[in-house]
Amino acid sequence: MIGWCPLAFSVDIIHMNSQFIHCFIKPRNGDGFECTFVYGFNNPSSRNELWSGLKNIAGHMKSPWILMGDFNALSEVEDRVGSTVRNSEVAPMRECLLTCELVDVKASGRHFTWNNKQEGNDRVFSRIDRVIATHDWVDKYDMAEASFLPEGNYDHTPILLCVYPDEAQKRPFKFHNMWCNHNSLLTTVRQAWEGNVQGSAMYKVCMKLKKVKAALRNMNKEGFGDVEAAVIKAQHELNKAQDLLHRNPADSGYGKSEKEALLALKRAKKNQFALLQQQAKINWLKCGDENTRVFYQAIKQRRTQNKIHAINRSDGTWVDNKRDVEVAFLEYYENLFARKEQRQQVLETLIDKGNKMTTSHVQILNREFTKDDVKRIIFSIPDEKAPGADGFNSKFFKHCWEIVGDDITEDVLDFFSTGQLLKVINVTTLTMIPKDLVKLYNRKTTRASCMMKLDLKKAYDTISWDFIRQMLTGVGFPSVFVDKIMLCITTPMFSIMINRSIYTLLQGVQMFSNASGLEVNKNKSEVYYAGMDDYEIQRVKAVSGFSTGSLPFKYLGVTISPLKMKQRDCVELISKMVGRIRVWSSRNLSFAARSQLVKSVLMSIHVYWGQLFLFPKSMLREINSICRNFLLSGSYNNSKPVAVGWEDLCKEKKAGGLGFRDIHIWNLIAVSKLAWWVAQKKDNLWVKWVSTVYIKEAAWDSYEAPITTSWAWKHICRAKNDLHEKLGVVSG
Repeated sequence: MIGWCPLAFSVDIIHMNSQFIHCFIKPRNGDGFECTFVYGFNNPSSRNELWSGLKNIAGHMKSPWILMGDFNALSEVEDRVGSTVRNSEVAPMRECLLTCELVDVKASGRHFTWNNKQEGNDRVFSRIDRVIATHDWVDKYDMAEASFLPEGNYDHTPILLCVYPDEAQKRPFKFHNMWCNHNSLLTTVRQAWEGNVQGSAMYKVCMKLKKVKAALRNMNKEGFGDVEAAVIKAQHELNKAQDLLHRNPADSGYGKSEKEALLALKRAKKNQFALLQQQAKINWLKCGDENTRVFYQAIKQRRTQNKIHAINRSDGTWVDNKRDVEVAFLEYYENLFARKEQRQQVLETLIDKGNKMTTSHVQILNREFTKDDVKRIIFSIPDEKAPGADGFNSKFFKHCWEIVGDDITEDVLDFFSTGQLLKVINVTTLTMIPKDLVKLYNRKTTRASCMMKLDLKKAYDTISWDFIRQMLTGVGFPSVFVDKIMLCITTPMFSIMINRSIYTLLQGVQMFSNASGLEVNKNKSEVYYAGMDDYEIQRVKAVSGFSTGSLPFKYLGVTISPLKMKQRDCVELISKMVGRIRVWSSRNLSFAARSQLVKSVLMSIHVYWGQLFLFPKSMLREINSICRNFLLSGSYNNSKPVAVGWEDLCKEKKAGGLGFRDIHIWNLIAVSKLAWWVAQKKDNLWVKWVSTVYIKEAAWDSYEAPITTSWAWKHICRAKNDLHEKLGVVSG
């Protein structure tokens, strides 16, 4: 049943069957669009009629199109928790979305839209209700948002689709890299910079940057304006010049005019490319590729996702007007960033058990920094990195260094000399990431072991500053350097996982919480046991309050398992690759653009996992297949035979290939570097663990892995032997 308010909409039903109703909807004020309301059958084979019907509609579609409802199907492996999802289950909806060129409308609220209302381990959550649309619908209604509301007593979540008014806001200043192509940039900056300013070095830089900001705004209005219109105008002028030249081929004046028009078009396109690349935060396409649609889609998607129209407050109330949303954020972060009192001092005996600063380390930190140090660091920052709060990125400082370099250098060196920092200067964040070790947790008979996976409530935002100071001082940082660090930090980032004996561990967790101000979230923390009897397990559960975890589990997006990796453990990687291809609207991409996307995006998705695990050969073949299909056809599941094998495409260009990465060889090398870490006795937890548990007192260069060790460790040892034979340098 469909209901609507006739005072707001007119609705004409175009087609309907047992699984969807297709309509044309026209608001009383505005243009119309097509809309399909979906209720998919439970049986997968019965949904084939749904997919074919939607593809048929897409083949005749001329208007913006949106679909919503209960599809009773999944498009990603992550769309269900509580039961296994296989690739074959998500393939039909994926293929339909790709064929119809449909993408998700921006959504908020519940991620999983259905659950079976069962208890304990029998509870299943699924994302089967969707709001999806064509790109032209999303472009037309870029302020639309689908809210998935609380389900209450029902098994499905209600969907509320809203199109919010577009309220104009003043945009903050941001240095555009395209300005570096303007002939008057250096002159404009010099005139604004060289004015006389009184005050400290840091204050003078801030005031001069403020003057430069105003000057650059004016330069942008006069010299750039609408960069897309400038390209169109320059193209028109080139066409006009070439028409005149063809009519008068012997006239050198027309030849000169054509050359000037061509240079003007190149400059306009260069400016357009630089602006779009910076706005889209895409740095993998090369200048000259005509696929500006990729940039515009990336910009649209980023801006749409960054807009917040409504929010659920901490007290459970839902607010959807601009002022209330702003107040809700302000209240939340005022409470989050409130200073946390340290309940316990850090124990020096605990700090003494770890590594501390050496005399040579202290000497390096205490040495006097030079002008060359400042310039070297600034020039090492990539041009595409996000700017600071003042809107100036590294590209500006590098391009205008001859004008601003002396003042910037004096500013930085003044900070290290005086330890004074203005509040308007940006801050730095610190991050620490742990590792897991789980081999022993799949054996029935093993020595008693226990591992905890801790979740810290708002860990990155609530760490005690007193704790940081005590830790820096405790490990031996010079007091002057500690003072400078403490002056800079405002939003510290810290994540920790401890793995020691059970009672020391629990004591350490409590001490850490009291000293740092970080509270352990018991609802999300788990304990994993091996070789322990029920009595000991119950004691740990009673003392810690943590639930019992089971392997495998996810940590930082990676499956942690004691067993050899299978293809089913890698389905998330395939989902991410397919998801990217769906968003790219591949029919509009040139072969050169698809080639660059394969190299820079698709083949980088697996890099993190590939440095930790050996992929199954079937997984490697599927990754290669997706990359090859997208490169040659623009789709991920092309079944047509291809004239060129992937192994040929991976050859160097001088050998007739395209230089793609051979991920099988890369995966072997990436994992083999762990053997080098062991040989060099790298100072990290994993090396210490394998040295204690596996290698013990044996010499690393002659060590052979016992048959009872893990499959991954055996591979690392084989890699060590290969490196020793080929290089003759792996020893330990």
